[in-house]
Amino acid sequence: MVMTRSEHIAQGGTDRCPRVFVKIPAYTPENIPDDIDLMYACGRCMYLAAALHRSIGWPISVVLNDGTDDAYIDHAWVYNPADAMMFDINGCYPESRNGFITQGSVVMADLSEDELFHLTMKTSGRPMARVEWDAEVDDALVMVDQFFRSQVAMAIEEAPESTQEPTRRNPRWEMDEQTL
Repeated sequence: MVMTRSEHIAQGGTDRCPRVFVKIPAYTPENIPDDIDLMYACGRCMYLAAALHRSIGWPISVVLNDGTDDAYIDHAWVYNPADAMMFDINGCYPESRNGFITQGSVVMADLSEDELFHLTMKTSGRPMARVEWDAEVDDALVMVDQFFRSQVAMAIEEAPESTQEPTRRNPRWEMDEQTL
């Protein structure tokens, strides 16, 4: 799917998004509906990054757009520092394919979920209580379970010893692992 910024805004999206959205066919599950793909590519990527951080334990990275007085998060994802793989709505793929990182980008890496929450509150136009944040991340965890279950399981299985432990795995994954 490719969508221009004006098409995105016409569908009710924010103008604080990249100019073009592109699914990466080799990595993006085909069964993700376009509206969910767009939702987590632009505007809710920080909740998905927090959900993946809870699931896999990989640290969080963000690209900040600070070219104006009002800095904001362009995109958030998790990454594995051991092999430079990243995970976002496009799935798990080499960080070198991240189209949000351009020359001169402000990239913040190795963030915890708490740091992402505080950065989001600092750069967001709308304050949010932690309970609302947790509800958004819980919604993202449901989406991760529905569309990325096998990629998350593989990431956990293949994670090197130095990777952080997941802070909260989805109980359905643990239940399935026990029944196998």
